[in-house]
Amino acid sequence: MSGVTADEFADALWKIQQDITGDPGREHKSVIVTAVGWLEFGKNTYESVRDAYDLQEKYANELRDVMDMGIPIVCAAGNSGQRDIDNVPQLFADERTPLIVVGAAEFDGSRAEFSQGGNQLTVYAPGGKSPLQSTKDETERESAGTSVGKQL
Repeated sequence: MSGVTADEFADALWKIQQDITGDPGREHKSVIVTAVGWLEFGKNTYESVRDAYDLQEKYANELRDVMDMGIPIVCAAGNSGQRDIDNVPQLFADERTPLIVVGAAEFDGSRAEFSQGGNQLTVYAPGGKSPLQSTKDETERESAGTSVGKQL
C-alpha cells in the first residue's frame, strides 16, 4: 500500500499525538486519515496480529492512545484484490481499536474488484475509476483505489 515503514508510521503517530496535545482542544477538531499499510509476517491475519504482543505494544497501543483522545482514525482497506484485509494497521480494527477502515465501491454500490474487505472493514466509499482534478498541473486524470486521490 505504501512505502512507509512500520517504524515511520509509529513515529508519525507519536508526532501527531504530541502536536495535538500541544494545542488544547484541538483533539475535538481532529481526524487522522491514512492510506498506509504493511505486511508484518508475510501473510497477516487478524489472529496473528492480535496475538503478537510486540505489534500490540508498538503500534496498536499507539493507535489506542490517539483514539482515547477522541480522535478518529480512518484507514484505507487496501487495493490487493477481493481478499480479506491483511495489512497492519488495518488488522488492528476491533472493539478495543475502533479504526474506521474504508474499502472501495463502484458507482453502482458493488465492491470494487481491487478492494480488500473482510471483518475489519467498516464501510465502503466510492473508489472506482473517477475523473479527478490534479492539484499539480490542473489537468483531469482518472484514478481508482481505497484512497482515491493520493496519486494527485
